[in-house]
Amino acid sequence: MVVAGYGEVADTTKGIIAELPSPTFLANDLVTIEETTRLRRQRKGRPAEHVAFSGATTPRSITRYSAQITFDEMDAVDSGTTTGAFLMSFTELGRAARRCYLDLVWSKFLQNPACYDGTAMVHANHANSITTALGSAGLNNAMTKLLGQSFLADNGSVNQLGLAGRYLVVPAALNEKAREVARLYQLDGDANNLIVVPENRLGANGTTDPETSTVITSSDTCWALFAPAAQRPAVVVSYLEGSNTSPKIDSYTLDKGQWGMGWAVRLDIGVAFVDWRSIVFSSGAG
Repeated sequence: MVVAGYGEVADTTKGIIAELPSPTFLANDLVTIEETTRLRRQRKGRPAEHVAFSGATTPRSITRYSAQITFDEMDAVDSGTTTGAFLMSFTELGRAARRCYLDLVWSKFLQNPACYDGTAMVHANHANSITTALGSAGLNNAMTKLLGQSFLADNGSVNQLGLAGRYLVVPAALNEKAREVARLYQLDGDANNLIVVPENRLGANGTTDPETSTVITSSDTCWALFAPAAQRPAVVVSYLEGSNTSPKIDSYTLDKGQWGMGWAVRLDIGVAFVDWRSIVFSSGAG
């Protein structure tokens, strides 16, 4: 029921983030490819040219988030009349685990961390920061920004990334507006149709960073456009190697003068922002 509860909360990061293992809880570097390469014309009788990739390192670490619940033997005996509440508590633990996952990703996103180049993720220098209100013009502006992201190859040639906006993330106040605008971009049977993702953590109420217990707020006018992580990941959620991002459940028997059982739930995850090119963020206040 914990796992079921975890799956009942909508995952607003699906398709946007990548998940990768980490060998330890200690801080370590996540290495990604900074630059792309290109194929070159091959002349007769000559071997293919060697290419090189530049690696970028982003610090990351994993933190354990946990909770437990116990039931006295007498509670279990009386559960015939309180079965609903008894079972709901396990489901709610699973929901709390998913909320922790989402709180961590979106609170860090709102804090606009620095990327490997030392510049804030959303920044004018990264060509991914706009102030346009959500609408046809604003969405077109964001899509143009994404599609315009490129790399300079080692010989100075331009490598276009061809990033396509897929996920439009909005607070509750912009949900209907986002659905209205998204309809203008829908093509029958097109796998690249725009997906509206309602996520009120981006709104004025904000969310709580599970790592620091700090409330992080934004505004009801802001919105973000993401390219699929499969094209180029911007956000990576790490989990302990040999495991995954789902909550782990342990059960135990009470002792030392107590009779009953307990269940503990733990979630071992960390989030890192490895690239800015797949994101366009708008304050919506321009």
